[in-house]
Amino acid sequence: MSVCVDTLPVSTPSFDLSSTQEVSMPLVANITPSVPAVISQDEAAAAKDIDVLTDKIVDLIAGFLYLKSPNDQFQAVGRASLRATVYRYIEHNEQMELVFPGFPFKSPSEKKVLGRLPDLGEELLLRRLEDLARTIEEHYVAGAVVRIVSDGIVYGEILGRDDRFVYQYNETLRQMTIDYGLSHVTFVRVVDLLDATCGLSFAIMTEDEYANSIPEVRKRFLACEVPGYDLERDMKESPGTIRTYRGYLKFLERDLAGSNVMNGSNGKPLSKNGQDKARRVIAKQMLRNGAQFSHLAALKFPTCIRLSVHPHSNAGPKFAFDMFPGADMAASPWHNVVMEKADGRLVMGQNASFDPSTYDTILHNGYPYYLREKSSDRDLGAGITTSPAYPYGLTIEATANKDGSHAKIVDVAMEKIRSLASKYSLVVLKGFQTSEHDGLREKITELARPGSNAPILQTLERRDGVSAASGTLQVIHCAKASPESLVNFTNTAIMLQRALTAEQIDSLSKRSWVSSSPDGESEQSDIIVDNVNTGRKALQYPGIRPSATKAMISGLSVEESDSVSAQMLSALTDRRLCYSHKLEAGDLVVYESKEVVCSQFQGSYQGEELYSATVY
Repeated sequence: MSVCVDTLPVSTPSFDLSSTQEVSMPLVANITPSVPAVISQDEAAAAKDIDVLTDKIVDLIAGFLYLKSPNDQFQAVGRASLRATVYRYIEHNEQMELVFPGFPFKSPSEKKVLGRLPDLGEELLLRRLEDLARTIEEHYVAGAVVRIVSDGIVYGEILGRDDRFVYQYNETLRQMTIDYGLSHVTFVRVVDLLDATCGLSFAIMTEDEYANSIPEVRKRFLACEVPGYDLERDMKESPGTIRTYRGYLKFLERDLAGSNVMNGSNGKPLSKNGQDKARRVIAKQMLRNGAQFSHLAALKFPTCIRLSVHPHSNAGPKFAFDMFPGADMAASPWHNVVMEKADGRLVMGQNASFDPSTYDTILHNGYPYYLREKSSDRDLGAGITTSPAYPYGLTIEATANKDGSHAKIVDVAMEKIRSLASKYSLVVLKGFQTSEHDGLREKITELARPGSNAPILQTLERRDGVSAASGTLQVIHCAKASPESLVNFTNTAIMLQRALTAEQIDSLSKRSWVSSSPDGESEQSDIIVDNVNTGRKALQYPGIRPSATKAMISGLSVEESDSVSAQMLSALTDRRLCYSHKLEAGDLVVYESKEVVCSQFQGSYQGEELYSATVY
């Protein structure tokens, strides 16, 4: 069974539109370390600043956690625990360390995964961890770093996984962080945990060096004891431990099917009862090793923010990381594959759950990377490739021919681009020959519906902030780019799915933006609209209207309207909702006018030649 994968979570703002009280962000427990009874005004101001920033960072981190377990205790207990940890970092102006144990190795079962190397699932999770650290850094100068502590050694031997496969998996992960510029994600080996007093070693190891070192490292690891740990008692008293144990039993049944681990001393497969017993023994051994691993990680990083790949009550000090919002907590990339559906959605499931006749296997660097449902819209001709953009959208790229030339924009079927834009919300065409002489203006005209006005390509006036748009599609063409020139596009349809509750959306749907011009004329526009082109709801932000005064929300006081507007604007400029595109000469960006907001330009204004068009 497949599950939806959405990589754009945000904390849910409290758009309380039914109340006459001032609208504010969610309240958090006001618990901080004690301060002296008598303090100066400067000290009091500093403490207040730390309180405000702490609450902000806690809210940001909470947006990345899995808080849907039946016995979740984050609001009751866990928030205060997390707040105390965050407060300590800010008080000492130290870089925050977020420790994430995981990324062991790919499941050995071909029914679950595509191969033994990391693929699109791992890429998305690495990017999400990077997003968490960068989001913190945007608000906290000292920043944050994610320490991935790979637990391949912890489980590899008992599951019959070759140590060299573990090495290859982890080295590919490290290369991913380099290829995608994930500078806030680092890796820690188990050997680094064995001596809590030593620093971290980021030395490069060859495959032979790694394989030769593992027997001794594993021996030292298994010799470690966890004070007071009792597995049988833990299984009786901890619901989280029981869930993890049952989860282990479930995946072991498929992972170990046909493997040597399920053979007896005579080399023949064990009986059904024998295999059941063997899986129970292995599951408990995994729990013990996991407890040892967690204990060593806690000793190595005693003040860190501890993230987990398993469901937790979130009472602290561990917090369940929501790896793929919309997916089950157990949907880890090392046990599943990613499928790109024909409608642009990414879903995750076990390899065997998808019908091979309905998809193509997409390669990356020569090995299977993800599955793509067959669709004629993505068949754009020779020398043209497509790939999912992050965190949403589709990239269409013209690859170089043998003679070094590239496909021309006139060769692209624009009716397919229009269809793809409605599915993915945003489409970026790169590497094509696009100039006045190549018929660019005529091709943009082909995007328009029959009978509608022809779009006019004109110089784009760059403006900071959020820009309102009209029409069905917006087109931006970059004829010439300046260094470090970026433009951000926010998907408001996904924002509504993740940032607002159904009740909040219903309340906003009954209200409208009201703005007045200097001559006294008023103008109203809906806040929530149904996009007939995509079937999705979208949020309309009034944007920049030089001829009008500030837009207000109908039925709210000035203070309430300002508060809700500020929260919307904050969400619209949240990098977790934004596709950030580095402009290059020849780029053509096509996006849904009603769903996607051009939220911000960055970089130099000099030397650029940007053009835009509205398509109806």
